[in-house]
Amino acid sequence: CRKTLALKEWCGLNNYTPVDTDEIDKFINRPYVQWLNSHLYQSAVTVLKNDNSTLPFGESTAVFIQTGSDNTVWDHLDSSKGFRRITASKTTAYQLLKLTSKEETLIVLIERPTDISNETLKTLISQRKVVIAYIGNPYHIAKLPAMMDAQAVVIQYENNRPARISVAAFLSGATAATGRIPVSAGEIKCGNGTDVHRLTK
Repeated sequence: CRKTLALKEWCGLNNYTPVDTDEIDKFINRPYVQWLNSHLYQSAVTVLKNDNSTLPFGESTAVFIQTGSDNTVWDHLDSSKGFRRITASKTTAYQLLKLTSKEETLIVLIERPTDISNETLKTLISQRKVVIAYIGNPYHIAKLPAMMDAQAVVIQYENNRPARISVAAFLSGATAATGRIPVSAGEIKCGNGTDVHRLTK
């Protein structure tokens, strides 16, 4: 108890004055904080697999398959890369294959394991070069084991706006990926990840 009271005195809590909450949102969201938040999210982007150095992604014949309803990643992809988009919320694997060619790489965005079935992923991966971009709880990766059969797998650990923007920046080749997964999920072990550099201009 004495240690706790001494610590409170050291922190100045014995002369406590309430925080002025007027315009506190401007203080919390000041430019430096926004920059730091963005930097932390970008540092968290993790590449779990990168066969044949598929990433950094520099191809102009890529199809972005959006399985959810949020457009943030698509809106922040570098339009000069020539991406085109297919919304796949109610599209079968056969339809997706019909809408794409073997020369195109498929970038499949997954934000929830229910966005796409394991069977659909297996079919796409067996017929096309697939890059998985998974945004969300890393433990849920185990629910889609077919993900790790893709050519490349990129993950981000939250599905808020800054996290989505960080994934778009990486897929566009504007930023590097140096993250490591902090947990084990399915066949993926804690600490897995590989560095991928940004595209040079």
